[in-house]
Amino acid sequence: MTKSVAEQINDILEQYASELNGTVREVAVDVAKNVAKDLKKTSPKSAGRGSLRGGKHYANGWTAEYENVPGGGVRTVVWNKTGGQLTHLLEKGHAIANQYGDTGKRAPARLHIAPAEERGIEKYLNELEKKL
Repeated sequence: MTKSVAEQINDILEQYASELNGTVREVAVDVAKNVAKDLKKTSPKSAGRGSLRGGKHYANGWTAEYENVPGGGVRTVVWNKTGGQLTHLLEKGHAIANQYGDTGKRAPARLHIAPAEERGIEKYLNELEKKL
């Protein structure tokens, strides 16, 4: 039995959607890995007292992970394994307490996450545009 025209069109659209999902997944995972690499290069680095967890530096803690979601999509996350609060303190700045507990001074913000995110978004859109 031959398929109707509607069934043939539906098959073609399902195949296209599957290929499209594959391309989007590939680009999303690639960009997330690149953002993590970018953050490793651009994050603040300190030696000695400022190093974390037995000498592991904050900048080396960036990683990208992804998971499949229902419907054929993917969710990507770039995060720092060395300490969640540190990312916020470095990105936004924080109060510095003196020996008496007074807070009057502030550590300046060291923007590194927002610029990497912007570069990642731009790369994601450009790569999708090229491949589609």
